[in-house]
Amino acid sequence: MRQKYIISHSNGGKNLTIKEYAVVDKEIKKKTAPVVVLEENFSFRCEEIYDGTVIVNAISQGNDTLIRTLRRRNLFPIGPHMMKIAEAVTTLYDDTEEELSMELLLDDVDLIMPKEEDELSA
Repeated sequence: MRQKYIISHSNGGKNLTIKEYAVVDKEIKKKTAPVVVLEENFSFRCEEIYDGTVIVNAISQGNDTLIRTLRRRNLFPIGPHMMKIAEAVTTLYDDTEEELSMELLLDDVDLIMPKEEDELSA
């Protein structure tokens, strides 16, 4: 499944928001070759808002705690994707700007099929 996460914090890190989008078009999902997925192919799935103080505390306790804090009933990505989300959240909170956001594009196929550059180096 192709997913997009928009992760942002505002008010100096007082709030963290994670929005999840996914490609739900069956014809696009079936293609395994590199496919350009347009913005309109993504459908909104959920939005979670977190207290920034809780997030900062979880970051200080390590990735496992941060992942447990970020996971919710509606937001429960697979482990490798969750690690990337946790890394992005940590990066956002390491920056000193007032308002920041990141966009992550993730595809489950990348976890099971080697990328071309990986094949060339093998």
